[in-house]
Amino acid sequence: MKKSMQYYEDNYEDYVQGWSKDHIHYGFWFDDTRSHEESLVNHTREVLKHLNIQPGNRVLDAGCGSGGSSRYIVENYTVETVGVMLSPTLLKAATELSKNLPNSHMLRFYNQDYTHSDFRDASFDRIFSIESVCQEPGKDKFISEAYRLLCPQGRLVVADFFLLRKKLNEKELRSYREWCDGWFIPDLASTNEFCEMLTRQGFANIEYHDKTNLLKKSGKMMHDAAKERLPEVYLQYNRGNLPQSRLAHVIATYRQWECIEWKIWRFGMFVADKL
Repeated sequence: MKKSMQYYEDNYEDYVQGWSKDHIHYGFWFDDTRSHEESLVNHTREVLKHLNIQPGNRVLDAGCGSGGSSRYIVENYTVETVGVMLSPTLLKAATELSKNLPNSHMLRFYNQDYTHSDFRDASFDRIFSIESVCQEPGKDKFISEAYRLLCPQGRLVVADFFLLRKKLNEKELRSYREWCDGWFIPDLASTNEFCEMLTRQGFANIEYHDKTNLLKKSGKMMHDAAKERLPEVYLQYNRGNLPQSRLAHVIATYRQWECIEWKIWRFGMFVADKL
């Protein structure tokens, strides 16, 4: 069992109570963004702007969480969409949240590993991943599987964290490792490393679009909420009422803002085509 699966088994309810039942990712704040929920949808919209979905496309949401972005696609683009994840808890949530969706027949969720799926070659026209590939130790395996699954003229968009620098002082390293460990991220690739993996696999027209500034307000909101919660979380953990992974998750939610402030990682979107 991958560690990321257990992470969501232990912590999805915490996202529901403190963030969103639909979107397990950062929000993007523009000048006219009015609410937290709107910021979460903005992130999905920004991904889809780069994905360039066309009528009749079949779309894969790789690491779809509770399915919010997949539902948005079906509602707004009316194309067949498939979401995959490893967590049974997330599969149940995605299915339940989607059952009354218009055009729900166009949406399916599966417990599948996005590095080794059961789908046939060239099954999808578009593949995207939001804050998911970071949790995969073999990022090249994800890229290889995405290439296999894409049709010719298909497109991949990966929205994720990328390491800015490897030389960290002791304080920075502690913050980075507590963020990674708490969110079950083995390590980050740099943009250069990720671009090289895409190129080796055969992807073309590779572009990177930095979005770090768009998520800063969202990151500060997470940090402030975690700071307020930590004393009670420590108390409940010491009493045996919370699993260690919940404590680590809240610590990571606090630490992520330090990683942003200290420019340890950046956030952006890779766009790549299969010719």
